Amino acid sequence: MSLADVLARLGLTRLPFGGPPPPAALTGGYATRVSECLRELKAGQVSTVLISGGRDAGHLRILAVLLERFGRDGDMAAWFDEYPSDGPAFLQALLAGWGLEIEEGMRDDLKALLELFIGHQSAKGHVAYVALPADQRPPEDIAELIEWLAGLRFEGRYTVRFVLFGEPASPLPDCLKGATPEVATGRGLLHHRVPGLLPSESEHYVHTRLKMAGARHPGELIGMELCRLVGAYADGEVAVIDRLMLGALDMAAADDQTGSLVVRQRHVEAAAERLGLELRSETVTAEATATESAAEPEQARLVFSAGAEVTHQVELLQPRMVMGRDGDCDIPLDSRFISRFQCLFMQTRRGWYVLDLGSTNGTFVNARRIREHLLRHGDVISIGRHRIRFVADDGEDVQAGEGDGAPGDYLSTELLVARGGRTDPGEESTVIRQRSER
Repeated sequence: MSLADVLARLGLTRLPFGGPPPPAALTGGYATRVSECLRELKAGQVSTVLISGGRDAGHLRILAVLLERFGRDGDMAAWFDEYPSDGPAFLQALLAGWGLEIEEGMRDDLKALLELFIGHQSAKGHVAYVALPADQRPPEDIAELIEWLAGLRFEGRYTVRFVLFGEPASPLPDCLKGATPEVATGRGLLHHRVPGLLPSESEHYVHTRLKMAGARHPGELIGMELCRLVGAYADGEVAVIDRLMLGALDMAAADDQTGSLVVRQRHVEAAAERLGLELRSETVTAEATATESAAEPEQARLVFSAGAEVTHQVELLQPRMVMGRDGDCDIPLDSRFISRFQCLFMQTRRGWYVLDLGSTNGTFVNARRIREHLLRHGDVISIGRHRIRFVADDGEDVQAGEGDGAPGDYLSTELLVARGGRTDPGEESTVIRQRSER
């Protein structure tokens, strides 16, 4: 039976892969990493964040909305897709982005106004953020203004922080890296390199494509782990994922004479071999980047409790352990309030992640519903009626009743990416949802 016949029988109106990638295919994997970088920026641990990689429109929307969230605390964020023509235009755009509309002015007057405004906001405890395209070389007069902004201080603290996005077109200026004696103290650079699609994004990308083509239950056609295997073979490149998935679907259709369609590992591997692809990721699920430490991941355990009483503990002894109601799960839980396959605990170089496996009731960490979350010692995981504390072996043990909740500035990364533009953070743009907003 041909692939077209099988797809038609399943109600798919067209081939699910090919054409521009939908923005809705980009999920929390990217935002998790970027929000961690921005959290360090907001805390003042660094003063410049470089997020290098391709200028994917969906990724930029996520980054922009994360920056816009800082404005809720009174901070200011100005975004530049490209550099203005000259210094005065740059200064005017900064003032406009930070809430002051100035139609015209001389360069020195605008600088004086900007410095006064930044100092006034700094006295209130607010910070000014500037997002600049790293893949463009700024005009010489704007480069001088960037260096001037990088050196502005209030009571010894740097008052302007920078977010650079895109693949750098040239070496970054020393003023943004803290490499000169004048700005060596207090400034620092955090570099996050974005690959194509992260494994979690590959999963959501494949399922989103299938949904757009009419599949009601894409997870039944190809499971989470196989989606990530596809992403690992394709090294996150969307065009390669498309070709690989079409090949795997074609082989799955030819392999099954019942008219159903289930992509299995052998189909993915055979399609990859036909395309001459090899696994380039260290593991299917480990989202390692160049900035990650090469140290061994921490050992950890899960502490289950009922009220203030600890009921039992589970050691995380394998790199991947699935929790759910099904008896085949690594961590089985006999409860009708959780799904057969609820969540996955995954060990990476960064530490332990917990990933929700599309459960009905959801997986919560520190009272926030998550799709995936990098666990920290003491995090509380809520699944159905189970309360589970994550305990890292190198951290102090935490009793069942202590310390619920995450830091207040945690940026949740359960995302909806829809059609709207970057500057419209409404229902048709990227929405960062927190538990309190539900």
